[in-house]
Amino acid sequence: MISMNFNIKETLYSSLHSSILILKLVIPLYIFANILIYFGWLEYVSYLFKPITNILHLPSSAALPLAAGMFFNIYAAIAFAAPLGMTPYEWTIFGLFVGVCHSMLVESAVMKKIGIPLLYSFCLRISVAFLAVIPLNLMPKTWFGVKVITNMHKQPVYNSFMAMLENSLYNSLILSAKIIILIIAIIFLMDFIKSTKIVKNYQKKV
Repeated sequence: MISMNFNIKETLYSSLHSSILILKLVIPLYIFANILIYFGWLEYVSYLFKPITNILHLPSSAALPLAAGMFFNIYAAIAFAAPLGMTPYEWTIFGLFVGVCHSMLVESAVMKKIGIPLLYSFCLRISVAFLAVIPLNLMPKTWFGVKVITNMHKQPVYNSFMAMLENSLYNSLILSAKIIILIIAIIFLMDFIKSTKIVKNYQKKV
């Protein structure tokens, strides 16, 4: 059932390329998010997107991560949202919304190349994202696990700006490592599946 064409070197190269991309995105954005929080700038940026967070029943501080995910990518959204200490219920809504309408600039541009109007693509994905979270908003929050205690997730007080940067760098590396492990596992699994005779025979028929 298994073909011997599974190229481990190519898979490792693809995994390495993805890992470098993740590090380039997550580390600087995670640190930038903490800088915004450290100086209290996040509140000013989030205020512009407060109507969206109100509709989604998310804290106003989640506005910037939402914007980062919608206009850039999921990794940017995670990097900005990770320090906020949201509850499991809020993470579920946040993840679903960003999962539907992420990388809007890039992906909408691709859609335009195949004949789908830019405005139509934007409106469709955002509308579907809002519709997708409606069932979650109707569910009891207790279904999503124990609510996170706010006091346990307050931003730590740092003695200096450098101390904040050091802590942010450490946490961003931990987050990046977790994401990289997951991505590498998915890449290996997908490449392995593609190397099976069943998939190859199906591709030939198509």
